[in-house]
This record gives sequence, C-alpha cells and structure tokens, in this order.
Amino acid sequence: TNISILLPAHPCPINGNEALIKWPWKVVRYTKDSVLNTYAGESGRGTEVPQYSVDQILQSQAALAINLTLPEMDLLALRSQASIDSRCTETTASVKPCVQDYCLFNLETDPCEIKDLSSTFPSLVGALTHVLGGYRQIMVPPVPNTQDPRALPHNWQNYWAPWADTTGTGMAPPHTPLTSTLVICLLLLLLRSL
Repeated sequence: TNISILLPAHPCPINGNEALIKWPWKVVRYTKDSVLNTYAGESGRGTEVPQYSVDQILQSQAALAINLTLPEMDLLALRSQASIDSRCTETTASVKPCVQDYCLFNLETDPCEIKDLSSTFPSLVGALTHVLGGYRQIMVPPVPNTQDPRALPHNWQNYWAPWADTTGTGMAPPHTPLTSTLVICLLLLLLRSL
C-alpha cells in the first residue's frame, strides 16, 4: 500500500495539522482557519519567470555536486512529467476550509485540492482517519522547533550538511572554504611526499 504522511499525524504541538495520502486520495485537517490552508494560485508559469534553460540546470552548483549528466531531451521529459497540466481555475473562495472536520481530495482528478469529497465518500474518510489514528498512537512528538545558526549553508560552502560532531557532545567547527583549501593542500603535500 502506498501511504505517505504529509504532516505529522500526531496532533503537532506546533500547529496541529495532519494529512495522509493513500493514492489517489488525500485526507487533511487543519486546526485553525488560515489563508495558508488553501491554494495560493498559479506560480512559475507567468511571464515574470525566466525561460527554462537546460544549460543553466546542467551547469548549476547542484548538478555539478551530484555529477548530473542527462541529455537535454531527458531533462525536458522529466520536467514535463513533473508538471501538472490542468491549471487550477477555481478560486479559493469556493473552497471549504478543512478546519476541525476532515476534507477528502482525489489528487488524480483534482490536484489543486478544490473539491472536497468527504460528504460523498464518508466511509473512505473514516478508513483513512482510522489509519491516521494508528499513526497517532505510535508517533513520537516532534522536537521543538529550534534553529541553530551554525547549521546554515554559508558555514558549509553553501551546502546543507551535518554540523554536529559524531559523539553528540558539541558542535564541529565550521567548515569554511579556507579550512577546505588548507586540508586539500596538506593532503596534496602528503601524497607528493609518498
């Protein structure tokens, strides 16, 4: 069974939202009414967005880091497969907020989550919320949302990377471009001496 938890099924102390996908169905519930709970509108397709450039993708730092080498046609095919062809035409004003009650969406026919089908398929909502309840029983509450500025990518050559030492007793010193260069130079000197 293809089941994925989108948000913590355990009532999250941070926001309390929960959702579950069992393709093609998604059941979702929010704890507060918020503009963030609904479709935000089209983005990434207008004239304000630069034209898609396969060359820029292949020359990006991310592509270089993972040694990405794909033909242009393969990249364009992947982009096409990842795009939702049907644009969301209904406005958020027509969407019932999923606050306190669960909403049910068919992601295959309604990828923009506009039409709530919970009243049409109440037994399916019950089955999916039962699965959520099972996860709620075994999930560990999330760790408090604290941020450590030492983890920021600018400390690690602009990559997200582990920053805590392996013993868990403290933080590893920041990995700066200067220390990287020194380590590489020392390694090269060591190799030349062999």
